[in-house]
This record gives sequence, structure tokens and C-alpha cells, in this order.
Amino acid sequence: MSASSIEILPEVQSLAGGNWFTPSSVASEPVFNPSTGQKIATVALADAEAVNEVVRHAASALPAWTATPVIERA
Repeated sequence: MSASSIEILPEVQSLAGGNWFTPSSVASEPVFNPSTGQKIATVALADAEAVNEVVRHAASALPAWTATPVIERA
């Protein structure tokens, strides 16, 4: 691949509490297109702190979610 054909791949973020964020972990993994094997993105691996934050937001959203009629959630 030449320098003129370098492609910028997206960094996939996490969503918690209605906000997108990149976990503070420095570890990441590539995401590949299964039909071509081409790398299409990089995903940051969530550390315990990020997982706890997402779980906390999910738990606080659950009462409102369960009170929402199924037809509105669909």
C-alpha cells in the first residue's frame, strides 16, 4: 500500500448514558470484514472501569425502559 492510498479506519466507541466515549484502556482489537478479511475498524477494549460505567447507566435506565410500552420500544 502506498502512502497516497492509506485509508483512515474509524475508531469504534462505546455508548453509555446517551454519550459516546472511548474507553481509557490502551488495548484495542481490529475489526475485520468477514467476507473479505479486510480490516475495517479498530475497537478499544473496555477495562473494568468502563464496563462498570456502562452497567451503572444501564441499571439507572431500566425503570424508565420497563415502564415504556412495548409498542414504543419496538
